[in-house]
Amino acid sequence: MRTKRRFSAYSCLDAPEVSPRLPDGLSFQVWTPTMRHPFPSTLGWMHGVAALCQLSGIMPHLGYSVVYVRQGTRIIHRSCTFSRCRRWMFMGESDVQLSSTWTDPEFRNQGIGSATLAFIM
Repeated sequence: MRTKRRFSAYSCLDAPEVSPRLPDGLSFQVWTPTMRHPFPSTLGWMHGVAALCQLSGIMPHLGYSVVYVRQGTRIIHRSCTFSRCRRWMFMGESDVQLSSTWTDPEFRNQGIGSATLAFIM
């Protein structure tokens, strides 16, 4: 049985201010594709394709990156970001698309996702 992919679009024009501050012991790390490290850790081959499209110049405007939250060497959260592209023509020039957001179950409900979104913005 095949499942259908679902996509949602949200707009937040009057969002409350959220601090990009993380709990003690956690830190942000931003990964962007380079020729030396074209694939992000913890993500599958589709994200490697996005990185290669950006690096090769096929889609240089893709603005692909992954924001990780780490506790030492342990990844406890990730959010992928993309800028406007042909697929999402309704996006404005300064809009950002988030995908593949994940938080380790042990760290959920602690504001890490909200802090990461504030950090990205």
